[in-house]
Amino acid sequence: MKVLIVQSSQRLSACWKNSLKTFGATVVEARTQREATAHLLEHNFDAVILDLLLDQGSALAIAELTDFRHPDAKLFILSSTSYFSDGSIFSHFTNVCGFLPTSTPPDDLAAFVTHHTRPKALRDLAKSARDSQYWDGPLIRRKA
Repeated sequence: MKVLIVQSSQRLSACWKNSLKTFGATVVEARTQREATAHLLEHNFDAVILDLLLDQGSALAIAELTDFRHPDAKLFILSSTSYFSDGSIFSHFTNVCGFLPTSTPPDDLAAFVTHHTRPKALRDLAKSARDSQYWDGPLIRRKA
């Protein structure tokens, strides 16, 4: 599971990163819209964790780019304000899976992201196993 964290606060981003790593995630961090855009244009991500209030740049532009370039990536938006508290964020971007307060405990955030992202990672792993030269069909065979 590859995750991009877009958060201006290095301390908060590091907390989220450490929690995600305990769930087996590979994590890339970005502090600004420019950094996040560069990562999104160069790499594929299973999930993007995005703070709605960035010090530099627009979080909504990053969400739009994620929605357009990576429609399968799950988007998790965090905010310390009441913007979009009515749930309207879900109608703006098709891949938003969660809108959480920035104060969400890091382990809870990591579990939430893993819950929504892991099925895709497991499907990719199963596909790579099927494509390998060692695949010999299902382990359980039905009786004829």
